[in-house]
Amino acid sequence: MDGIALRHFLAIAISGLLSTASATAAGWGCQPVEPVRKILEEKYDPTWQMPWAEKREFRRRLLEELIASHPGESVPHRYYLDLIRSEFPAELPAVIDRYRSAAAANPDNTAAQYTLALALFREDTPHAIRILDRLRETDPGYAMTYRSLFWVHSSGRFEDKQKAASALAAYADRCPSSDDAYMVWNISRMGEPALQKRYAADLRKSLETETNRRRIREGYSALWGFEFRLTPPSGHPEVRERVAADIAKLEQLAGKPDDAWLALLINGLKQTGKHSDRVRAIEDRVLAEFPASDEAFFTMRERWYLENPSPAAEASTEVWDQYLKRKLDVFKEWARKHPNRQTPIRFFYEIADLRFVSNEEFSSVTRDFLAASERQYGPSRHYWLDAARAALKRDLDSKQALAWLRKAKSLPDSSVQFSEDGDMRTGETQKRIIQHEQRQALSFHSELLLAHQKAGDDAIEPELRRQTEAPLPEIEEHRSIYWWNRARLASIDQRKPDALAYYQLALRARKEPPAKRFGRINDPLTEEARSLWKAAGGTETAWDLWITPPRAAVALTGGRWETPKRELPPFDLSDLSGKTWSLKSLEGKTLLINVWATWCGPCRTELPKLEQLYRATRTRTDLQILTFNIDEELGQVEPFLKEYRYSFPVLPAYVYVNGLLTSVGIPQNWIVDSKGKWRWQQIGFDDGAGNWEGEMLKRLEATRPE
Repeated sequence: MDGIALRHFLAIAISGLLSTASATAAGWGCQPVEPVRKILEEKYDPTWQMPWAEKREFRRRLLEELIASHPGESVPHRYYLDLIRSEFPAELPAVIDRYRSAAAANPDNTAAQYTLALALFREDTPHAIRILDRLRETDPGYAMTYRSLFWVHSSGRFEDKQKAASALAAYADRCPSSDDAYMVWNISRMGEPALQKRYAADLRKSLETETNRRRIREGYSALWGFEFRLTPPSGHPEVRERVAADIAKLEQLAGKPDDAWLALLINGLKQTGKHSDRVRAIEDRVLAEFPASDEAFFTMRERWYLENPSPAAEASTEVWDQYLKRKLDVFKEWARKHPNRQTPIRFFYEIADLRFVSNEEFSSVTRDFLAASERQYGPSRHYWLDAARAALKRDLDSKQALAWLRKAKSLPDSSVQFSEDGDMRTGETQKRIIQHEQRQALSFHSELLLAHQKAGDDAIEPELRRQTEAPLPEIEEHRSIYWWNRARLASIDQRKPDALAYYQLALRARKEPPAKRFGRINDPLTEEARSLWKAAGGTETAWDLWITPPRAAVALTGGRWETPKRELPPFDLSDLSGKTWSLKSLEGKTLLINVWATWCGPCRTELPKLEQLYRATRTRTDLQILTFNIDEELGQVEPFLKEYRYSFPVLPAYVYVNGLLTSVGIPQNWIVDSKGKWRWQQIGFDDGAGNWEGEMLKRLEATRPE
């Protein structure tokens, strides 16, 4: 059946939707029927390895066949609509019309009405909600209704925490041991303790007879997380014993394990807090039997980092270069021996900022990177921009960088997509999107102007000139790059006095000081201004006067620090030793709260510095350092702390943090003043930053109650 015939067949299947009976039995619809699930697991899921163009067509064809053969199953419809939205958006209106016609022809059919609601999300969400509310009354046993009600009410414009909680509980009642990863995650994140406890008990019972290997892998990973989080630290030894018993059973079930099964065993053994020799033995097996797998790559990388700790931030460039060369040699050899689809992409990001890599090697790696990223993810502005930015830091053909930038300009910017899209966006989300787009545009113009500047090309496109000379942005954080762009344009136009004036404004407007990375201060803004100053015949004495800001402009500013947009909710959490900490009991102290997880690479780099700061301040009565851990697999945390001999307080805060933040990027550092007001939020960690402990202590000591 060709594509056109299949789509005609699909239209008939949807329009004739659905001769199947209305779903009334409690629990019906929690997961696809076995034939559909088997096809999704064996044919749909593995397509992530396909080239992008082939993958999207294959997925579309497969889903259309599934809908035609099983029109009453909700999952193929959900997957299909998501695929159309992301990959074939021009066809979405016609697809929605087909679902609307099917629903009109089948007003009493639950599946027909529900799939229309799925189609209407983001386009006419109020109508979708009305459909779901009606289905809740007419067919209360249909679980998918509650799944979608939870989704639409958990965030965005239609957020309603009470309705979301009710829908989550209703879903869990109907699907007591669901393997729906999205819902399992949200039960663990937002479910009431009683709900989580009941779900964990049902899940453990269902896993005793489960034979599907994927469900076993995912089920035990989720189960261990639930059981550790639901148990006070004093009971964790008993949980570890249960995990050890589970591992013994899983080893008997393994048969001929694949890399994913071995990863499950590693995960479980780590949570027992014992058997480090067995963990290493299984890791060795992954490296030997599945050397091209992601699990093998991450194992190799983690071992290398453990055996080769990075130099201190204050180390010289020579020390950093020696370290980075050793690391690059190891990664290069691994990539040569065990290539996979991600190798060219990972390798590019390893060398992008390394000055000692030859231009010839950089150019070769970048070409492979661009080809691999497009083959894997399709055309995206992000990758072409990264290639151009890395090239502009080097003495390369700037015309090539300019060509890559122009290619990027012709592609969609996937980074502006948010979960609350379409008519589900809140006003705050829309504001964030606009600000993000403005920042992205300024950055993109900056790269274009730099490419022209380096290439000695003064043929600036009228549109770029107009955008560069637009009025000053209202957002203060955007003004430094705005003036920098004005300076570059004036420099290209040979208006040196104007350019120097704009460079000075850019320097004074920037909020983040230049960062030290790999032993070097990375400050292209100052370097450009100084180069132009010298070219204009300026002296060193005058430069020092020109570059020094007025005293009133000097302020304590830190990279990536932001002012939180909400209050910090009260917390009452126990640490791993059983001690309880609350926001109220800590009043009178300035708090540093670090948010981290064991799996987070930047966290692992930051934590030794945090430990040093904690040990230096632990006896102070005016400061307190805490950490909020957000590992889903809480059982791994205590063994991790013992391995690295960390002594700072660790509060399991998975639910608290995920309930507070819409999206969680880590590491984060929060500073709370002595009256309990959340004053500062820092997202991310720069492994080449300067005196982290000293700068953090300065900021803590400078934080005074308002």
